[in-house]
Amino acid sequence: LEPNYSEPQPTSIDSALQPNDSINYSPTKPTLFRERHGWCPYSERVWIALEAKNIPYDTIRIDNTGHGPRPSYFQGQTPQIRWPDDGSTQGESMDLV
Repeated sequence: LEPNYSEPQPTSIDSALQPNDSINYSPTKPTLFRERHGWCPYSERVWIALEAKNIPYDTIRIDNTGHGPRPSYFQGQTPQIRWPDDGSTQGESMDLV
């Protein structure tokens, strides 16, 4: 399986490196909030499902280790999806898959 680099790739933001309250959400793509280090199997489940279904999305990686401040624009646990139509968020990986 060869990657197709001609297709647009998801925007990926690391919340530890991005200043708070400066996120420009896509008006057409959902935004996946996932665990920053790849240690959360629930975040990985949603990420793999989005990739397998070829759904365009953006991603924001959140530090869930508790060692740093969470960004003000994120509440709750990972994974979550922010829907572009109304800005609502939804969690629980099996509901998102």
